[in-house]
Amino acid sequence: MRSLSDRTIGDGAEDSSPTPSDSISPDDEEIAMMGMGESDNGAGESIQNAVEEALNSPLLGDIDLHAARGALIRAQGGPDMTVSEAERSTEMIGERINPRARIIWECCVEPELQGKVRIMTVITGVRSPFSVVEGN
Repeated sequence: MRSLSDRTIGDGAEDSSPTPSDSISPDDEEIAMMGMGESDNGAGESIQNAVEEALNSPLLGDIDLHAARGALIRAQGGPDMTVSEAERSTEMIGERINPRARIIWECCVEPELQGKVRIMTVITGVRSPFSVVEGN
């Protein structure tokens, strides 16, 4: 059985592969980081908790989200999740990153996620504390 991260990364790679015209690609000076979160706390709270979990994910590390130039956001939930709830996840992440950042998002309904919400985000244009700066 695949873990939550394996399923989410696999689903994200398989279902959310952007076309070249839609992609947010970092240049040589930027890094892209991924965060994932899941919650089953009920309507409204689930989105907020899943977003917080995704933005505080160990996969994102210690990065400055305000410097982000872009975000890919995937909100997955059961048939009980509304588009408004999924859109709220995008607004919440948008409030934490650069106001000029480009955001691409999608909403997916998965019957097996009844009562749950899963958020996956890839943040681009950030610098990691683990980056190596050459020439200094």
